This record gives sequence, structure tokens and C-alpha cells, in this order.
Amino acid sequence: EYDFYFCDKNNHAIRKLTPLGRVSTFAGRGNNGDKGYADGDLRTEARFSSPEGIIYDEERKCFFVGDSGNYLLRKIANEE
Repeated sequence: EYDFYFCDKNNHAIRKLTPLGRVSTFAGRGNNGDKGYADGDLRTEARFSSPEGIIYDEERKCFFVGDSGNYLLRKIANEE
């Protein structure tokens, strides 16, 4: 019924799994191996370094990501 978001630590990306079983990259550069730190467009500019945890804040309508390689807690505003 809902999409599931998870960290792909080794590929430095946040993935989305749909109820139909489709996986896509939600944020980060993903499989091209680009890690680092950058804010910006979720798919073309944002960079993570070994993200390990993600949680959705229902009240604020945003995600928080534990970006362990950058020693940061990152915020992703919900796209609508």
C-alpha cells in the first residue's frame, strides 16, 4: 500500500521500493559509485557517503538520513 524507503550504504544512495516490487533511486547518485557531500536535486546533485539510517517525520513531512561517511544527519523535504 505504501512505498518503502531504505539506505543503500555501499552505493551511497537512498532507494524507494514500491508495493509492486519496483526499486528506484530516490536520492543520491547510486550505482555510479559517486560518494561525497552535496545538497541539491535529489537525483542529479545530491551526494551521500555511506548512508545508514532513514526515518520519516510525519509531522514535518520530511526524511532524516544518517549519512555516516559525512558524520551528518541530513534532511530531505518530501517532494509533492
